[in-house]
Amino acid sequence: MLAREKGEPVALGMTMRDLRHTHDTWQEQIGVKAPLAFEQAGHKRPGIKAVYQHPTPQMRQERLEGLQEIYERAMRNLGLTTLWGRVDLVKHPREDDLLNLS
Repeated sequence: MLAREKGEPVALGMTMRDLRHTHDTWQEQIGVKAPLAFEQAGHKRPGIKAVYQHPTPQMRQERLEGLQEIYERAMRNLGLTTLWGRVDLVKHPREDDLLNLS
């Protein structure tokens, strides 16, 4: 991986700082709990809550599902149905879901 100069854009008009702020905003949007948000940002959580509250597997799964939904919505808004022509972005119902429709 090539190192970037501090503040050098990762893409036109987008720095790592911008990406961190965007990610933090998305986590707030989907209701990520504070213990996980602080951990993800690499920050120490202030106060006694840091001693007693820790991220759980359920918190991580909920964050993953929320961020996945933001990603999929963005892809739909752009009209994309595949990624690189190989990865299908359209969700297809699972066989179990089809059985429950009747």
